[in-house]
Amino acid sequence: MTDIANKRNSFPFFLLIGILGWFAAALFSMQFTRLNLDEPWYLTASHLVMQMQLPYRDFVFTQLPLLPYVYGAILEFTGINLATGRFVSVAFSTLAVTLAIALARRAAGNWAAILTIIGLLLTPSVLCYLVIVKTYALTAALTLFALYLMFHDHPQVSSAVPVISSLASGLAAFTRISFALLTVLVFFYWIGRGKWKESGLGLTGLALPIIGFAYQSNGNFFFDVIEFHQRTTIQPFTQIVAESPKTTLVIQTLLAFTPAVMLGLVLLVIGLRSRTARDRLLSWWMAKSRANFVWLSTSIILFGVHFVTWGNLWEYQVPVYLIIIPLLAAFAAVVMQSVKRQIGVFLLFAEVMVIASLPSWFFQTNSIFWDSVSTVSVAAKQAAALAQYGTVHDQVLGVYNHLALAAGKGIPLGNEMGLFSITTELSPEEARVRKFLVETDVTRLLSECSVPFAITNTNQMLFMKSSPSGQPLKSPVQELWRAWLQKNYRIIYNDDYTTIFQRRFDKCDDGRVE
Repeated sequence: MTDIANKRNSFPFFLLIGILGWFAAALFSMQFTRLNLDEPWYLTASHLVMQMQLPYRDFVFTQLPLLPYVYGAILEFTGINLATGRFVSVAFSTLAVTLAIALARRAAGNWAAILTIIGLLLTPSVLCYLVIVKTYALTAALTLFALYLMFHDHPQVSSAVPVISSLASGLAAFTRISFALLTVLVFFYWIGRGKWKESGLGLTGLALPIIGFAYQSNGNFFFDVIEFHQRTTIQPFTQIVAESPKTTLVIQTLLAFTPAVMLGLVLLVIGLRSRTARDRLLSWWMAKSRANFVWLSTSIILFGVHFVTWGNLWEYQVPVYLIIIPLLAAFAAVVMQSVKRQIGVFLLFAEVMVIASLPSWFFQTNSIFWDSVSTVSVAAKQAAALAQYGTVHDQVLGVYNHLALAAGKGIPLGNEMGLFSITTELSPEEARVRKFLVETDVTRLLSECSVPFAITNTNQMLFMKSSPSGQPLKSPVQELWRAWLQKNYRIIYNDDYTTIFQRRFDKCDDGRVE
């Protein structure tokens, strides 16, 4: 039968509609997605590298360092604040979605591309976490680019393709270290294609910067990138499993990505019942078995790694979802080729994903993803209030570093990592080497009025957790900090999210007048 979605000249229209639909939805989500407290320190790192400071040596940074250099280079021209940072993520997320659509189409045709669009737009967790200032959007774009190049249509690929594909996979790991597994799989894929020299050349280009960062870090590189995550993820996971049944963790993760889950289940049922569908899938798989194997293995392994390390933080699966949904869409498109009524089967798949997405939209979005007021506008208002006081050289203590940056102010040494800046687990000597603050550092800064400004959350908490374990700080130290704030500082701004304090000059004799 004639199928409009499979006409050669019609697909650019569907592609354009899908990309524009995502871009519009991402712009909305960028405005209203709740502040993630990782965002301030990613913005801080992006600012510091443009000031010629090095991650690991000069400040704590717990990922490999591509993101701050990419975001920093862009934000150097646009100005650094939550709005501009999130818009960069919107741009990279749009690129990632475009590549996911293109990958699905290259692998299995136009129906796969259209199902990919539907699956991505129906998933609120993807719309939320791909537009905030974290590693997800950039990692997903690089990963999908590496996979896309593997599905090259011509048997004889140019030398540039394996170089670029391997480089892209390496850059994905250079953004988020867990994606190093992708780099290995892509490398072995190109070895199987007889392109090991070209692939090795792409990876060698990344090895040298990593060695350079490690050499310059004074020993902090391996602590930040490896040991920090070991203490933060693998150890607490045993406690998570002990306190919460494994089934609960599985359900939470599946609920966040229900369109893909239900599409996969429907495909499984059809595959079990239809020999024609199974034969068609097998034929399609064998035509590009190496590339399909890397694609499937990447999806399964990365999902498993992120679930085992942080089973209750399903947001880590968002970049993986962008790999899985086009793969399932490709399976669905191949199944559709085995039936006569393709429109009917397509509508079945689309309906399944729409219905499956309803729990996420109705039960999760209000409490997890979006606020009723614009997060970006609130941040701009808070930064404007802060900028009215003091000078551009004044430092701001607390976890909301993005407000200090937007107001043109400084950040105390050791406070660069925002939420993760303070430790109760390292000795004071080791904390100084690792570039963390300890409790006594914060107490000294407040009691001596060493920082002109401090920003707390609505409970007047400067810091909430100890790094690297993420355990809550004890109440006595929180009460001590509140007491020093009340004695030496005054409130200059307050809303439903933050309280901004400025030191009282009558309490701090440093020669300055109010």
